[in-house]
Amino acid sequence: MRFWLSIVLICLSFLSKGQLDSNVNKVPKVDIKSYYGWKSANTGMIVLTSWATANMASGFILSSREEGTSKYFHQMNGLWNTVNFGLGLAGYFTTRRKMHAFKREDYPFELQKQVKILKFNSYLDLGYMAAGGTMWALNEKFKTPELGKGYGISMIVQGAFLFVFDKILARRVATKGLDRHNID
Repeated sequence: MRFWLSIVLICLSFLSKGQLDSNVNKVPKVDIKSYYGWKSANTGMIVLTSWATANMASGFILSSREEGTSKYFHQMNGLWNTVNFGLGLAGYFTTRRKMHAFKREDYPFELQKQVKILKFNSYLDLGYMAAGGTMWALNEKFKTPELGKGYGISMIVQGAFLFVFDKILARRVATKGLDRHNID
């Protein structure tokens, strides 16, 4: 009896796979690639929002418990990530909407625009790190030197995360959603 039940289940799984494959073949290829590009962007927004949530929670809690440079480092992490949280949440709902709104003629252009925005953001991230380095280097000019040092180090860390995040997400969205010759 188990043998026949196993055979039936295996056959049903092949039939269901065939159903899925036949549905995928009805959607134009550009829509499927674009869907996966937007799905990658959506996953990226979940990662950004998670990073921001963890940094806000730990930043505000630890800044109330620490002193000196460490206090200001955690404080800036919390403050910085309130913006990341808002951007990640807005990006999540935008990418989710675009993922499910198949407009064949707009898809490749919208994804190319998304990749360009991510690449531009990576240059801004370098600017954040440079500004953080400047704050750190000039911390003695601040009324509270620990503030300049803590905020500066935090900006370097947050900028570095965002730089890597933007570069990886741009590559992933382009690879998943666009043809290879449209990546750069």
